[in-house]
Amino acid sequence: MRMCCAVAIVLIAVLTMGTVTDAGPKISVGVDGVRGFGYTDYSILVCEYIPEYMYTFCAESELEFPINPFMARLFMDVDGAFPGGTPWGLHVDVAKNINDPGGPMKDSDWFSSPGSEIRTQFSYTESDAQLGAWFLDFNGRVVFYRHPRFSLEGILGYKYQKLTYEMFGVDGWVLYGNERMYYTEYEGINVLDYEITYSIPYVGMGTHIHPAQTWVIYTELSYSPKTSAKDLDDHLLRFKTSESDCSGKSLIGVLDFTWAPSHDGEGLSWFIGIGGDFIYTTTEGLQTQSWYGDDPITPDPEDDETGTSLPNIDTDIKRWSQEVYVRVGANL
Repeated sequence: MRMCCAVAIVLIAVLTMGTVTDAGPKISVGVDGVRGFGYTDYSILVCEYIPEYMYTFCAESELEFPINPFMARLFMDVDGAFPGGTPWGLHVDVAKNINDPGGPMKDSDWFSSPGSEIRTQFSYTESDAQLGAWFLDFNGRVVFYRHPRFSLEGILGYKYQKLTYEMFGVDGWVLYGNERMYYTEYEGINVLDYEITYSIPYVGMGTHIHPAQTWVIYTELSYSPKTSAKDLDDHLLRFKTSESDCSGKSLIGVLDFTWAPSHDGEGLSWFIGIGGDFIYTTTEGLQTQSWYGDDPITPDPEDDETGTSLPNIDTDIKRWSQEVYVRVGANL
């Protein structure tokens, strides 16, 4: 959150320098009904060299968490102009999911060896997912080119997104010899908890296009060179947590259509709109696995993993998500 506060201070300082025009800033508020589509995918790779066979054995694991909920999003825009007439704007929105993610969590595992084409999947399971999600976005904009029909603006912003999952039941298969053994276990029982937090400072460019007096088309393309993804995976059945700290990049896009039939620049007026956006994130980092109890699946029942840990596991966290929304709001 320190990055969040720093960006907020910079935006407020830049956009409140001096005095705005005599008309004062204009404020718009509204609500979006949002439908999400996408997933967070995290994968880990653990390799061990076996001297007697001069062979490196690797185990890969990939977990895919759905991001397909319906969400409610509140937003506010403040628009004004610097003394010289250059327009500026502030935007803030906060969103909360209103249902579960709309799909199962998928867990896949493979055996492999570096430099070998052999890669054998030995397990695949699905679990029912329950989701709690909070998304925050705020940004500042300064127009650097104006035309009667369109304008170009620079954007500086920050997204903070937190998703918390609870997984129930296990349904899938495991490889025994050359055969898949299918099974269903722990129905209705919480088997795994997962939490991931994205911190996404970004810069970009936006365009307002005015094809008609009552229509506005908005497009935005932004880039985050320093995205942070931190997660915590609690395998409740194995008494084991996996905690990752990853960094990378994000690409963000927005397309929005707004119709303001009664807007004349004075007093209260209403507008409606539709739109969509996407975020693509790719990050890399390290994971530490820690046991807070004796792992029941270890081969040797004499071993007690309680209090042990396995650090520096290579981890990739990727996220691809899209949203479509309908909007209603008011210019105050």
